[in-house]
Amino acid sequence: ITTNIVDHFEISYVPNQKVNSQFNVQVKAVNKYGNIVTSFNKVLMIGTEPGVINGIPVEFVNGVANVLVSIPVLRSNIKLVLSYSANGATGQSNLFSTYLGIDIDGDGVEEQLYDRDNNGVVDTFYHQLFNKEFPIYIFDANSDGRHDYIFDLDGNRKFDGYYDIRMNAAKKFIYGDADGNGVVNLQDVILALKY
Repeated sequence: ITTNIVDHFEISYVPNQKVNSQFNVQVKAVNKYGNIVTSFNKVLMIGTEPGVINGIPVEFVNGVANVLVSIPVLRSNIKLVLSYSANGATGQSNLFSTYLGIDIDGDGVEEQLYDRDNNGVVDTFYHQLFNKEFPIYIFDANSDGRHDYIFDLDGNRKFDGYYDIRMNAAKKFIYGDADGNGVVNLQDVILALKY
């Protein structure tokens, strides 16, 4: 059974994306039976929820469109959306997040830094070696007036080092109990960086 009425749009799977990096998305106009409506040749606009981007043209040819999208901000749990006002057909992607790609541990591979609570501050990073997300803390560790990313790379609740924004990818790892209290913690990182 075929019909030329678009029931909804199917948007290809979107994995997490690096901020400001273009990625391709395929959109299909499908009928209520899940078949592509090959007579659909329109230009619609795709955006996001929440409204991070709006109005990227999506040109359908024979019911299929490919569009390059770029998300300019760090954001968690967003989705691509589009609608066809002529009949109310809509479509949305899966939820995904954007990340900053920074090699914070100096191994030559970018870690993925996320803002999981959408407050404008990085709070976790994904490390490929451990295949896991770890907390990251923002603090002016070296008293230069700019924030640094302080991290616990191995998840043992002891700070391993920091990434200095001012130095643009300079890394320094701090090991040891700088204040002599028997625990390696944020205070040790601060003391070690000041001297």
